[in-house]
Amino acid sequence: MLKTITPWLALRHEFWAQLNQEEHKEDIHHILNKKISRSAFLLLKDNNVIGFAEVALRSYSNGCFFQPVPFLEGFYIKPNEQGKKYGKFFINQVEQELIQLGYKELCSSTDWENTISQAVHTALNFTEVDRIVLYHKRLMPV
Repeated sequence: MLKTITPWLALRHEFWAQLNQEEHKEDIHHILNKKISRSAFLLLKDNNVIGFAEVALRSYSNGCFFQPVPFLEGFYIKPNEQGKKYGKFFINQVEQELIQLGYKELCSSTDWENTISQAVHTALNFTEVDRIVLYHKRLMPV
């Protein structure tokens, strides 16, 4: 059992550096207190957190046939532990947990220019289903 959120918080900040520590703490608090529909999985090696995966339930995801669908919102392994097959093992464990809960698919996404993440998804047997360009238009001043 994790006695402190500090290791998870540090990995989240490495992965999502655009968020500040308080935003990460708030997200973790919401996950732990079930205030959002997201689950966290932590990968331990010698009792140290070396990775995390966060999965949310989405009502829809491109290319998926079943709803709701588990969506891999974030997946990260410490850089010094990457390339050692921990990621494949870890995602397999996450998949097995989702299968036990009755889910038939796992979806994910990455930015179109993030070729490293695309290669990781391919290595984990994800299939690319779509490429899109998203737009935004502000309707009122903030």
